[in-house]
Amino acid sequence: PAAPPPPIPSGGAAGASDGDRKPSHLFSVHDRSSLRRAVSQLYRELQQLRNFCILNYTGFIKIVKKHDKSVPPRLRRKNELMDRLNQLAFISHEGVDRIAAELESGFAEAFCDGNVQVARADLLVRRERSKLWHQFGIGLRLGVAATLAVWLLWDLCIDTRVLDLRPARQARLQIFLEYEVPIYRLALSLTLGCYLWAATCYLWSRARVNYLFLFELRDVEVLGVYESLILGTQQLTLVLVSLLLFSKSILSELPPHINAGIFPAVLFLLITSSLLLPRKRGSRLLEALRHVFSAPFVPVTLWTSFIGDVLTSLVKPLIDLVYSACYILTLEFAYPDPQQGRCHDLLWKQTLAAPILIALPLLCRFLQNLRVAHDTHKRVPALPNALKYATALLVVFFGALHPSFTSSAYTRAEGSPAAWIQVGWLVAYLGSTLYTFVWDVSMDWRLLPWQDVATCRYREHALREKTMVFRSRRAYYGVIAADLVLRFGWTATLAPGIITNLFADAGMAASPTVVLTQTIQVLVPMIEMVRRAFWAVLRLEAEHLYNTEGFRRINDIPMHFDRKSKEKADVEPKTRMQLLIELGTYLLLLGALAILSALTRQRSPEE
Repeated sequence: PAAPPPPIPSGGAAGASDGDRKPSHLFSVHDRSSLRRAVSQLYRELQQLRNFCILNYTGFIKIVKKHDKSVPPRLRRKNELMDRLNQLAFISHEGVDRIAAELESGFAEAFCDGNVQVARADLLVRRERSKLWHQFGIGLRLGVAATLAVWLLWDLCIDTRVLDLRPARQARLQIFLEYEVPIYRLALSLTLGCYLWAATCYLWSRARVNYLFLFELRDVEVLGVYESLILGTQQLTLVLVSLLLFSKSILSELPPHINAGIFPAVLFLLITSSLLLPRKRGSRLLEALRHVFSAPFVPVTLWTSFIGDVLTSLVKPLIDLVYSACYILTLEFAYPDPQQGRCHDLLWKQTLAAPILIALPLLCRFLQNLRVAHDTHKRVPALPNALKYATALLVVFFGALHPSFTSSAYTRAEGSPAAWIQVGWLVAYLGSTLYTFVWDVSMDWRLLPWQDVATCRYREHALREKTMVFRSRRAYYGVIAADLVLRFGWTATLAPGIITNLFADAGMAASPTVVLTQTIQVLVPMIEMVRRAFWAVLRLEAEHLYNTEGFRRINDIPMHFDRKSKEKADVEPKTRMQLLIELGTYLLLLGALAILSALTRQRSPEE
């Protein structure tokens, strides 16, 4: 552009002189709405022009890089070409940024009370009709899930027949708590993961963090907000139906020849198939996992490092996944109750399989950081980050080699080593937790200098100036405090058997201890997943602003626009028909369960 347009006056149309300006209250609602739409459209076109400049710059860099790899060193011309490139008009977007900044300030004065951040967010919002059909579908699915949840809670908590189980059924319930709860814990963790991914994508989109560009992904390769909510609700419905049928079997409301173990087995197969299908999305997930576990023999990208960090928070679900696969593939669910428990003993007692599974994600991230240090020829931040995972591995090794050191009876046992082993584990536990916390705040999020975090020193205006996700700085300080508390829970999951030993020290009875232990082992991984979710939001915010680990060769990022692909628009009528069929299936399922419950209750011997 030859010259920037004049700024928008706070009370009237652009280009009016001071004498001709009208106060804002003299403009009609139609005129103000028309001006807002016009300025918003111009602003979006400026951002698309800026994206075009970044695309040209990125493409030229990739071409020159490919050229320099194919020719001898004397023929490489990257530095010379880059100097000429920066002088070309179709590369530089300084003029576009200047015009966009003037539009933001003028729009803020006219419509947002001078708040530029609010104006910037409002200018980028596309005015579309609300997708009422999608909202109705999600609401109806959630209503079905809520009905199943109330039904299940009534059977397990309010119905008095649960307290009068026969001894055989009480033994079956004990087996369920020991050997089948991990399958349901895995299913609930995957369901929560879908909802948390939807929340993080929504926050990234609201903050205009172009996560698809940063992760180098396409729209069809990842789940969006709506797709994640649909998938999570479907999985939640499956979990509740399976638990409801299992409870009916425990309460003798199903025919006796139906094996209760078939319900968690079918649930595991349905949940895993829903994650891996369709094939294109499942292959992308499997490819990312392959790159993570192949470290350090493959290059590290932001997406693979992100997946590796997420896996470190999923150590419990990972163990549950291996256990569930063993439980299903060995057909243990079909065995009589006294013969069950082989997979549990194999995983926790007879081998070191569980500690190895806990240490595997940490080891992969450790090796990934070594590969990053090798590729970038920089020690910082790769090597200090590798040290963070090395301290976490130390906690795992202590837990594997001394499985009873978390109990107070360890030091009282005859022939046990001195208490310094417990002290050493406690030092490793605290050191690993505080190290990871300081790294989160100062390096992954770039919120505060690491000196202030390490010394717990508070300085006014110490928080980084650029903020995108939250407008209030208090929200960032709240996230920092929550991360400090929840990090201790994450480190506790790295020590095998720590929760069981804590309850054993309390001297609780056997049966309540099992119930309470299983409840806490369900809650602790889910709380860690929530912590990892807000970690992911701020981690990608910092990557958008600062290119923290140097995964991008350019600092400019194209603006993220929500666009509707042509393929999705073409299949809209079919999607509605499929939605009707699916919702009808839910209603038929509820009706069938209600009829089955009524029929079996009539034949119950107690009545």
